[in-house]
Amino acid sequence: MRPPLTGDWPGLLADAHRQLMEQTYGPMPEGYVLPPELAPLGYEHGPALAKLVQRHLDRLAARGR
Repeated sequence: MRPPLTGDWPGLLADAHRQLMEQTYGPMPEGYVLPPELAPLGYEHGPALAKLVQRHLDRLAARGR
């Protein structure tokens, strides 16, 4: 499906993307941005994503010790 990008579509698409990013980054640590290898997970929601990110951060921290 290819929606016409006239009328209200651009605003609706921008609002939907903004809402998705707020849902994705809301449970993340302040200032955290998904690294490129995890960016596709931004389309997942909820506690499972937050746990995955925390495990990723924990692994990175363990490597730095």
